[in-house]
Amino acid sequence: LNKIMPELLKISKSEKSKPIVEVYEGREGIKTVLNDIIRIGKSFVGFGATDRASILFPEFTKMYMREREKRKIRARQIYTEGERVLRTPLSKFKPIPREYSSPATTLVYGNKVAIFMWFIEPPIVVLIENKEAAEAYKSHFEFMWKVLAKRKKIPTKPK
Repeated sequence: LNKIMPELLKISKSEKSKPIVEVYEGREGIKTVLNDIIRIGKSFVGFGATDRASILFPEFTKMYMREREKRKIRARQIYTEGERVLRTPLSKFKPIPREYSSPATTLVYGNKVAIFMWFIEPPIVVLIENKEAAEAYKSHFEFMWKVLAKRKKIPTKPK
């Protein structure tokens, strides 16, 4: 056993963890994922920032924002020009033109990617828990954030 233990440890460490994918439905599902962001307590990044949560459940959203501020959970988010967002001193925002937008909101926090689909009824959130997926989405976000920082105004798509 002592001879093969180092080899067994190499094998077990080399296996990548399988993603866990969960779907949360309706307003309670959205609240569950937002509470998870608070529970994890780490800064997050996002695409498609919106104030949709405050429209669906204003009191819960106020509590969520207070908890974020209390725990100093920072955020950087990309939003569509003309859309309203949940502003807080702990959040930074950069806009993109409407024609490059998506109706979904994607948040990356910890080892999780949450895709909020506000545009269907009932709204759903697809939550992917996987380090590699979270890193891939975060890398894409960082690229977009840098591109947006270098440009004063993004040109619109040619007609």
